[in-house]
Amino acid sequence: MHTPTTAMLWELWRLTRRGLALQVSMSILAGLSVLTVAGIYGAQDTAATLMLMFLGLFSITSLVSLKGRDSRAGFPLYLGYSRPVHTWVLAGVPMAYLAVSSALAYLIPAVVLRTAFDIPFPLAPVAGVLAAVTVVIAAVSWWTRNKAIQVGGAYVVLGGTILAYRTLHPENLPGNDFPPARWPEIFAFSLADYGFIAMLGAAAIGVAIVGVERQRRGDDTFTLRIAGGVGRCATALTRLVDALRVSCPTASPVRAQVWVEMKRGGQNVLAVGIMTALAIPVLFSLWNAYGLGFALLGTLLSPAVPVLVGVGSMLGFRRRHGVSDLSAFDATLAVGTARLVGVKLLVTVVCIFGAWALIATSFWISLALEPWGGRARPGLVEFLGAMSGGRLVASVTVFVIQFAAVVASAAVVQTFFVLCARRVVLAILGVGLYSLALALAVAGGWAGATFVETHAWLVAALIPMGTVYVFRQALADRILTPRATGAALVMWAGFTAICLALLGDSGMRPPGVSQALMALMASSTLVPLAAVALAPWSFNLLRHR
Repeated sequence: MHTPTTAMLWELWRLTRRGLALQVSMSILAGLSVLTVAGIYGAQDTAATLMLMFLGLFSITSLVSLKGRDSRAGFPLYLGYSRPVHTWVLAGVPMAYLAVSSALAYLIPAVVLRTAFDIPFPLAPVAGVLAAVTVVIAAVSWWTRNKAIQVGGAYVVLGGTILAYRTLHPENLPGNDFPPARWPEIFAFSLADYGFIAMLGAAAIGVAIVGVERQRRGDDTFTLRIAGGVGRCATALTRLVDALRVSCPTASPVRAQVWVEMKRGGQNVLAVGIMTALAIPVLFSLWNAYGLGFALLGTLLSPAVPVLVGVGSMLGFRRRHGVSDLSAFDATLAVGTARLVGVKLLVTVVCIFGAWALIATSFWISLALEPWGGRARPGLVEFLGAMSGGRLVASVTVFVIQFAAVVASAAVVQTFFVLCARRVVLAILGVGLYSLALALAVAGGWAGATFVETHAWLVAALIPMGTVYVFRQALADRILTPRATGAALVMWAGFTAICLALLGDSGMRPPGVSQALMALMASSTLVPLAAVALAPWSFNLLRHR
């Protein structure tokens, strides 16, 4: 490379190219599918508004492609501290690259959807806002290694964004009316708007450069290191930390592993649940006072936050400068792979449900405090009271098992993404393209009922075949024992019996449901059973490669 900047851009492209390609492709496929189906049912304006929000939020995830799941907070490219380049180049070039990547991750799908459906998706204004938001998020994440200060900075940035929007565009707040017909008017930014966006991005880059310079010199003054006995505040805080600290149990390897997984990711899930629960009353207040739609949307999407954090930190993969791998601790741990994966999944699921309990409690209290929410709360009580105790317990049991299967499937995808990222990306894109083509064929009347039923029968046959295959491989590699396999079969039989009982209460076979669909529904009950063998088997491939 002729210049350091060119070399850094090439490195950044190598680190993020697969994630960006998958991101843009999935955005286009999702947009084409949703808008096509919505156009058939006459709800294209609502679908277009949702797609605009989705594209905007999804484009910011380009930060994840660079940082990955590195456990170290602060500047993600810290291995480049020894390079003979200025700090403003070391930090400024990645921020500029991420800003351009986020803008393109929105612009490319927006142009495709705008051309295909003649919907006036805004281009330059939203791309500029997303670039500035990406730079601000990167600055908040990079300027210090102290996670508490990072979270506080995120809330400050969120509050400042709301205040700036109310100041610059108060006419868009009443009524919360954002139809596609008003988008050219809403996003007609003036020079003052673009100047504010540029000033915000420049300030964020400056803050990030100062923070990275301190980290590069080993002088991150924002990181608070408390020495015992120095001042009354330090002593009191040290005593509080010592009182809340839980020592690692040594009586049982399983208990010790649970302690490790709680320290690694479980406590983060619970902490996110606490912060989300505290934010819900504020979002309710914003919705009630100003009619801000994103506040209500944030409240409804809040249960997804602990799931994303838990699934992201579940397996403890480390990614540094584009190299993803299993930690040396997990690879050399003297614990069987099945038990290791089982403990990881169990801790993750339990912590997610704990975070959901906190969020549900906050939501319940917020309903009682808000004037309009107090009228909705009795409706929830009547809905839950209408269900019998046995049916409620059975429904909760089925949901817990299915959710655990979803978490295990996410673990399998993450593992195979580390093993063979290119094949996973191509498989996801292939399935997405085929599903889109099938949906368009059904919606356009080109595929008849026989064609759809053939696919249903094919999937219904492949699920049990795949389940038998993964169990055979897990038993052959001695990942699962015959005793564990028998226990899994017994639990699956109980799960199937509960599902059949629930279907029997609501009508075993509703009218109009074909035999192929019934076979597919029956075959789908094997998915939790397949996850029991697939998760440890895939993790074992990574652990012993």
